[in-house]
Amino acid sequence: MKIYVKDDNGNNHNSNNIRRKKSITLSSENILAYLITEEDKINTLILCKGSEYDFITTDHAVYEALGAVKPNDDFKLNKLTKFFEVVKVVSYANVFRKEKPILTEKRVEDLRNKTMKLQNLNGGNENDKQNK
Repeated sequence: MKIYVKDDNGNNHNSNNIRRKKSITLSSENILAYLITEEDKINTLILCKGSEYDFITTDHAVYEALGAVKPNDDFKLNKLTKFFEVVKVVSYANVFRKEKPILTEKRVEDLRNKTMKLQNLNGGNENDKQNK
C-alpha cells in the first residue's frame, strides 16, 4: 500500500520520497552548554540546523539548565528565544509518569562541571568568558 502526503502547496508525495528529519534529544548539559558557552557543535546545531533536525527535550531538562545559570555567566536571552523556536519541549511528568525531581545545588554543580568538561573536550576554554 502506498501512502501519499500533501504538502503545503497541495502536491502529493509518495511516502517513500518524504525525507524525515533526524530527531535529537537535548539533555540538561546540552542546553546549559548552548545557553552559557560558545561551544560550536551545539550552537551550530540549534542556531543553524533547526530546519534539518527535530530537537526535543523535557521541561525538566530546561528547568535544570536554567537553574544552573549563574549571574556571572555569559547568558544571552536571544539564544533562549531561539531555543524555544526550534526545540519541542515535552512534559517530563507525562513522558516518565512521575514528578520532576527538585534541583539541588549538588545537581547544579554536576551540570556545570559536565558542561565545562564538554566544552574543554570540544576545544573550548573554561576561562573564555572570563577573558572577554
